[in-house]
Formats: sequence, structure tokens, C-alpha cells
Amino acid sequence: MDSLDSDAKVEVLKRSGEWYQIRMDSLAGFIPQDGLILENCTGIATDSLNVQGGAGTQYPIIASLDSDTRVEVLEISGEWYRIQMESLTGFVRQDGLVLEQPLNRTGIVTAGILNVRDGAGENFDVTGNLPQNSEVEILEAREDWYRIRSEDLEGYVHRDDVEEVTE
Repeated sequence: MDSLDSDAKVEVLKRSGEWYQIRMDSLAGFIPQDGLILENCTGIATDSLNVQGGAGTQYPIIASLDSDTRVEVLEISGEWYRIQMESLTGFVRQDGLVLEQPLNRTGIVTAGILNVRDGAGENFDVTGNLPQNSEVEILEAREDWYRIRSEDLEGYVHRDDVEEVTE
């Protein structure tokens, strides 16, 4: 039986009860959910989902998510995920989200000049721009926005302005 260092980075394949199936290089197996800290993790609502003010149904419903809504998963709290979407932070049941791994895909800029912003929305500051046909690394998806990296520029761009390259 192998073990992981406390700061090891793993790919989460799926959740099964209180366990996560993970992979790291050639090592694969299961670890308990309380042995995992989620980092750069996105979840997608599998159906309409209530967002609670705390980790439990005894807390007030502060919002609801539509099916297929993407949220950032901040941490695990028992049967619940603490999530963030834009300025909203709350809790959703684990069985209501499917975890996505950071995308780490490639894309090509389709816009003439693409503004790169410091957040996922047009209200965020422009930190740089990229010319058409620039290659970018797509790090994650948030609703209509991608977090991308191109050389020394990292930020958010509208997904309509980047075409994913499929291999």
C-alpha cells in the first residue's frame, strides 16, 4: 500500500460516499474525503440546487443554482461543499455537484483583440490583451468565462472569444 505526502497534488476522478477516487502519476486509489483539501476545483450543479447559509438544511436558503451552473468549490464540510459564485459564498450538498478538474486545455483567440481581465466579468479591470490567433492555456471555466494563461499574462476572458483546440 502506497501513501501520499501531505502536500501531494492529485486528480479527483469521482466521489463515492465519504471517499474520493484519485490519481497521481501512476498511483491510483481512494482516500477519505477529510484527507483532501480542494484547490482550484470547480463544481457543476446536476439539478436545481439550494445554497444554504451553513453546512446543513437547518440554515437558511440564501440562493439557488440552476442546473449546469458552475461554481468554485472552496472546501468540504461533512456532506456539504462550501462554494463561491461571484460574490456569493454558501453551502450545497455534495450529491448536488459534480466536481470538475482544472481544465488545462488549449485554446485559440478568435476575437480581433481580446481583453484579459482580473475577474470573471466585464466589470473587472483589463490587465492586458491578446491578438487574434494567440494560443492560450485554459485553466478553468466559470459560467461564460475562462481563466487563461498565455506566456506571462493570466486572467479571465469571455469564452465566446476563445475556441478550444481538440486533439
